[in-house]
Amino acid sequence: MERKTLAVGKKPHLHIIEVPGDLRLTGWQESQIKAKTNGSLLELLDDGERITLTCDSDLIVSVPQDAEISIDLASGAASLRVL
Repeated sequence: MERKTLAVGKKPHLHIIEVPGDLRLTGWQESQIKAKTNGSLLELLDDGERITLTCDSDLIVSVPQDAEISIDLASGAASLRVL
């Protein structure tokens, strides 16, 4: 199991590249991205313009509510919600 947390601004751009399993994404009030996978690979990289995320299994991720999100591939079920 891998977990990562990254402090970000209120409106980050998150690009999820690949989730080979299920994706559960939740918007929250925090100024951070928190990601967890039950696999062994979790990459959360900030290049200054956008944050990229990829993993090798199911993914649970929390992002600021005003985040801009793009998802290339989620092979399993996807759940998106705002708290």
